[in-house]
Amino acid sequence: MAKDINSKIGNKIRYYRNSRNLTQQALADKVGISWEMISRYERGSSSVFNNIDKICDALGINVYDLFSDKLDPSRQRFSRIPLYDSTQLLGKIDPTRTMKSYHAPDWLLLSEDDPFAVILDTSIHINTEKIRGRGVIFLLSEPKPKQQSVILYAKGTELVIDKLIDYQKIRSSVRYIGTVVGQEVRI
Repeated sequence: MAKDINSKIGNKIRYYRNSRNLTQQALADKVGISWEMISRYERGSSSVFNNIDKICDALGINVYDLFSDKLDPSRQRFSRIPLYDSTQLLGKIDPTRTMKSYHAPDWLLLSEDDPFAVILDTSIHINTEKIRGRGVIFLLSEPKPKQQSVILYAKGTELVIDKLIDYQKIRSSVRYIGTVVGQEVRI
């Protein structure tokens, strides 16, 4: 029962943190705890109750918002995620180094991993039929991508979107950027 409550509250903390475009480290700095603790709260593996007031203050929400079954629409107006173009992807992905953001679908903000968006252009090689060549893709920065997922990676100066077959085989020869979880197609 406590695990269920912790998971529910953790999902809400993640939602509101992502909707404010905060990393776990940025929220931790505002609260005065480690990012690892924020991660444990978001996963539901630790109780947030000792720091609940500080977290709510840092996120600009009421404690009620963490217990409510509904996400308060007035609090969703900040649901923006970092937006990158292909030239920014060749360096280190850092949300503090992009001045662009993109309005994210609500389902994406509930993810455990930090979401971000990428503008598709002709410099990105698409090797799967699951992604169309125009628009914006939504990605998660998972620590280890799952087999058969569609990923974006850099191989030298080339950016590629492809289905992942065996991460262990490619891990040393490419730089994994993120797992593609959705696309907004532009016509």
